[in-house]
Order: sequence, then structure tokens, then C-alpha cells
Amino acid sequence: MDKPTVGIVVPIHPHTAILEKRTNLFKQVLLSIRDQKYDNWNAYFICDRVLEVGKILNSVFGPNDSRIEIIFHEYRGKFNKNNKIRKFVRMVDDGMVPDCEWVCRLDDDDLFSTEILHYLWGRHFYKGRNIDGIRDAQHLLFDTVGKVFVQKDVPKTANTCIMKYDVIKNHFHGLHSKFAYVIPTWRWVIMPPDIPIFCRVLHSKSYTGDMLGKGQLSPPFNTLTEPPVGFISYEGVYKL
Repeated sequence: MDKPTVGIVVPIHPHTAILEKRTNLFKQVLLSIRDQKYDNWNAYFICDRVLEVGKILNSVFGPNDSRIEIIFHEYRGKFNKNNKIRKFVRMVDDGMVPDCEWVCRLDDDDLFSTEILHYLWGRHFYKGRNIDGIRDAQHLLFDTVGKVFVQKDVPKTANTCIMKYDVIKNHFHGLHSKFAYVIPTWRWVIMPPDIPIFCRVLHSKSYTGDMLGKGQLSPPFNTLTEPPVGFISYEGVYKL
């Protein structure tokens, strides 16, 4: 069976390369990409701190991994991830980066399941499959205080979803939650709670952590007794 190319697009916050806590978390994110069981992927890191980010990437992937590319995007005032996704789409259309059949937007502080792409290849990536995107049924969260994984039902999709490139070409905002769940014509595969796509790390500086602190992301949470499939090997996350 052919292996379609997956483009993993990572917009990087300007503070990621200079604040130690964000850098340590970012390295865990990179490990979750590097250790993918599925091998036909390319990762694009969109940032304005090319030298600092490049050093971090080399420390995880080594200097000669051809699947890794840094795309410069100047930071002007408010950090806007969608502008970076728009730039990626333009670069694909202009032939500046390789074509990809599927795209995953991964935030620079979210972990990616090492098993998910391999799982989807055997079930949903084959040609002719009549779907537009793949998303989680629940949010998987890691609490850096309690050192536990929890899951939570949410009323909308997460930022981290996997979509066909042809779909986001004209709807680049489709990789953002507030759009992805309100377009009823899109055909979704919804991953069950025991096979999640991504994990959001809860810390006080994160958007989700702030929501939790304000009571906007309220219990009940389903506390897991062990990490789900694809997140078992992340021992470093317990040190965050």
C-alpha cells in the first residue's frame, strides 16, 4: 500500500526558543515527531528565530534530516498562527516545499501521538477514502502539577487535527478549532478516546491552563491510570 506524504506544520511562538520551560516542552514535541512509527512525513517549523530554533532542531533530529525545514516568518506584534499556515499553503502552491496529501497543524506545546499516523495509514489514508479530516473525540491533557493524563469532553474540535491538503488549500483556517467544527459539509473521522491524536500539556502559561485556572475548563475529567497508546514513551514530560 502506498504511503501518502503527511506535512506536519508547527507554528512556533517567539518565546519558545528563549524561555527554558517552553524550550524543554518544545523538545518533547520534537521527540513526538521524530519517533513516529510512520516514516513518510515532512515537518515545517514556521518561526522568526531561525538560528535559535535550528539549534534545538539539530539537538533532536541531527543536522542532516532532510524531512525537517525551517520557514522564516517575521513576527509583527500579535502572534498569529493562521498567518503562518497561510504562508505554508502559498509555499506548497508555489512549489517551494514538497506536495503533501495530508496536513497536520501541531502547536509547539502539544505532544503528537507516535502511533497515530501509522494507525491512520492502515485505515484512512488510502486513496479514494471519502473523508476530509480526522480529529479527536476528546481532549487529552497532561497535568504538569499532578503528573497525570486526563481526558475531557469539549464542545469543539482541537487545533490539532489532520486534514487533506486539498481541503485546507482554500480553507486554511480549517486547521483552527473555531472554524473546523462549524463547517457541516466536511466529512470527519473522529478518533476514539483510547487512540488520541494529540495531547495538550497543562501549565500555567498555556491557553488551556489559563482556562483551567479561570474555571472555564471545568471538571469532570477522566483521570487515566496509564498513558494512552502513542504517549507511553514520553518520560521527559513528567519532568516539566
